[in-house]
Order: sequence, then C-alpha cells, then structure tokens
Amino acid sequence: MLDKKTTALIISVLLLITLTSCGTSDELSEEKLKMNQYLLERYGQEFVVNDINYTYDYFGSPKMIKAIAHSKEYPELKFEIKKYADGRIWKEAGMDVYYNESFIWSLWSKQAETKMDGLMSKSYFRTIISFPPHDIYPNIYGKAMDLTNAKKMFKNKISLDIYCAFFDDRKEDSLDKILSIINAYKDYDYHKISLVVAYFDGHYQKSIEKNFNKYMNSMDPDYKKTITKEYRINDIKNVNSLEQLEEYAFRRQGL
Repeated sequence: MLDKKTTALIISVLLLITLTSCGTSDELSEEKLKMNQYLLERYGQEFVVNDINYTYDYFGSPKMIKAIAHSKEYPELKFEIKKYADGRIWKEAGMDVYYNESFIWSLWSKQAETKMDGLMSKSYFRTIISFPPHDIYPNIYGKAMDLTNAKKMFKNKISLDIYCAFFDDRKEDSLDKILSIINAYKDYDYHKISLVVAYFDGHYQKSIEKNFNKYMNSMDPDYKKTITKEYRINDIKNVNSLEQLEEYAFRRQGL
C-alpha cells in the first residue's frame, strides 16, 4: 500500500499531466500561426514552429503555451518560444514582451564559436553571448543581424563568456593551449571576454562529452566531484603571455 506522500506525489503528477493537455488543437494551431508571424516580423525571415503545447514550468505556476522553433536559414539552431496562456505580458529586463524566445542570443552564441575551430573539439567548449536586451532588441527589429555587424553597431555592449573542459592526462591540454584560445579571441569589439577553463580527471571525459553543460555548471555537485583544477579569467584582454595568464587567472586547485 502506498504511503500518503507517495500518493500525493502521484496525484500531483497526474493533475499536472491533465492540466498540461487541456486546450483544443484549434487553439494551438492558431497560436502556432501567431508565433510564426511574430518571428517573421521580429527577424525578417521565415521560421518553422513545432511541438507546440500547453505546459507549466512547475506545479502551481501560470499556464504556458510553449513550442520549439528554428529559422529556415539556420535549421540547426532550435530554440524555445513561449507565452502565458492567459495573454499576460512577459517582463524581460525591463521590457514588456509578449513572447519569450532566444533566437538572436542562440545565433550570436553559435557564431562566436567559429574562432574555436581547430583549437579544440566542440564537445568540450561553449561560447555564450550576453548583452542588455533593452539596448539591442529595439534597434534590430525586423532583421536577424549577424554577430559581426552587431559588434560594429553596438560597441561596448556585447560580451562573451567562454567555457572549456580540459583533462589532466592529456599533454595537449596545457597553459599554452589556454593562451592560444585567448589569442584567438582577442577581439576588442566585445565589451568583455571572460574565460573559464576547468580541468577534469580523464576518467570523466566520455561523460563530459555527453553532458558538457551539466559538468561545467559550478553549482552542480558533479562539478565539485570531478574537477581537479580551474582557471577563471574575468577579462582576457589583460593577458598576453603565460606569465600574465598566471597573474590574472583566479585559480583553484581542487574543490
């Protein structure tokens, strides 16, 4: 016989599934068209919207309509687009937003990866772009501006964070390699470029390859279990040599 806690949990899950599935296919089809039109107007290109459904971020949260979309020009860049089912406005960085989506952020973060080609496997690094939405979005409405032009237009507005996983048992994962990454990204069109390099025991290489984001999350327990050494550089423009790398890097030996 199930105890009270288990019974309550099962009921909550079943209720959440029932609430998530509420709504008609006609309503969702209509919303899908609206999402497509919104993305077309915002970025000036056609998108494909799939997997649309009603959902809740967590039990008791407001009902959402959520879908997965991609641009026809960049089909590999899939992103989430969502809105409140009751039509309320989304508050995002001081802006009123009807839909919450991350296309331009995903596009620019992907384009920032190009300088890593040949430096290391894509399985072991990630580049993340950050910018103040209220300064950027109103000025690019109607077009999907690429990162190169955006950096020219918004000087000192766009920053870059680079995350890399290195392994203790590989000779090629040395300080010289960190310096080569720094030199490849020495681009002053960015407001700031930070770099995090985490060294892991080689036994975890396959696991990190499968789930890079989890292992590079410093708040995740697995990060502290598996990391052996870490370098954090707040702004790489200060680093031009191995000596300066040692000087400016915040280094932790084990955690």
